[in-house]
Amino acid sequence: MAVSKITLHYVQTTGGSNEAAAAFPWNTPKKAVNPYLDTAEVAPESALSNLIALYAADNEQEQLRRERLSDEVWERYFFNESRDPVQREMEQDRLISHAKTAREQQRFNPDLVIIADVGAQPAHISKPLLERIKYFHSLGRAKAYSRYLRETIRPCLERLERVRDSQVSASFRFMASHDGLEGLLVLPEMNQDQVKRLSTLVAAHMSMCLDAACGDLFVSDDVKPEEIRQAWERVAA
Repeated sequence: MAVSKITLHYVQTTGGSNEAAAAFPWNTPKKAVNPYLDTAEVAPESALSNLIALYAADNEQEQLRRERLSDEVWERYFFNESRDPVQREMEQDRLISHAKTAREQQRFNPDLVIIADVGAQPAHISKPLLERIKYFHSLGRAKAYSRYLRETIRPCLERLERVRDSQVSASFRFMASHDGLEGLLVLPEMNQDQVKRLSTLVAAHMSMCLDAACGDLFVSDDVKPEEIRQAWERVAA
């Protein structure tokens, strides 16, 4: 009889009936969750969750920084206008169109031709000339400005052109081949100090050439003018 009571008590408290199973919280039925209708439960904040959020934000900022650097490198070294054939062709078309427009304007305005020729000169020549041109233009006197370009600036350019043409001669190039006289080939591009130094070197060179050509004439008292002229011609040649 005692055994039956113990067995009955065990069955009532630990048996597999629904009433006994409901007594434990982990055995209660779970509520179905609908993500489209039910609001999600927000997890409570903690030090660890805050640290993870900060770490994720730092990673995102670092990723954005790397992407910006990568884009800058790409645009600078691999995808700029000078390397992009389409952009380069568009730039060339723009320059050609601008040149054609400027050429058409120059056909009807000779003053623009003079200004363009001045701009094509080396910097130490074009800069002072352009400053003077700008000053005369600022006076607001169109006729005086045009006369200054045609009567002052144009002759300067013509003299420079004649100097360049004179460098084509074989004798001039032969003289420029001597040590220290190579500046003769770029004479229009030299400044005032360089021209003075070069003129001293040329004078010394010509003096030595004249001494070599007239050395036999100095020992004679009977020197004819024709002999002196021939000596000078040899030096000039």
